[in-house]
Amino acid sequence: MSPLAIYNFKSLAISLNKVMKSAAVQTDGTVGQMSLCFLFMLYI
Repeated sequence: MSPLAIYNFKSLAISLNKVMKSAAVQTDGTVGQMSLCFLFMLYI
């Protein structure tokens, strides 16, 4: 991955994490992990 893609992924992951917390989605975080895995697959 290019540095820009890595930076974009990190900022996307951070914003997604904030949305998950603010929405108070499942406390075990399985939904967040699935979303991050899906996003990560898009970058690969």
